[in-house]
Amino acid sequence: MRTAAYFSFAIPRALFKSRIPDWVLDELAPPRWKIETVTRWLRHVDLFEPDDPKFNRAEMLVFHGLLFDRARDLAAALFDDDEDTPASRRPPARLLRGFRRAKDLLFRYQR
Repeated sequence: MRTAAYFSFAIPRALFKSRIPDWVLDELAPPRWKIETVTRWLRHVDLFEPDDPKFNRAEMLVFHGLLFDRARDLAAALFDDDEDTPASRRPPARLLRGFRRAKDLLFRYQR
């Protein structure tokens, strides 16, 4: 989760002038398009008002999806994939579980 770590360091550095060395951000940096997309998105929300709504449900799913480094990692999180569980060997069960999880995230998220 290098992308999530990158923003975890870049945001405090930008907002509070935290002493994060350039080499740390350079090492963790996601592709330029992803930095620009997430940064543009964050400019439209107020980080200092935690109770204010930031995203609708679909936007929240997309935003969190952008924090994954690879599509495979996002799919593993969505489908709760675990090589030790029998469901991971049965693709239809995994797809159904992933669909239910996405539906739950989409319809339960309140902000």
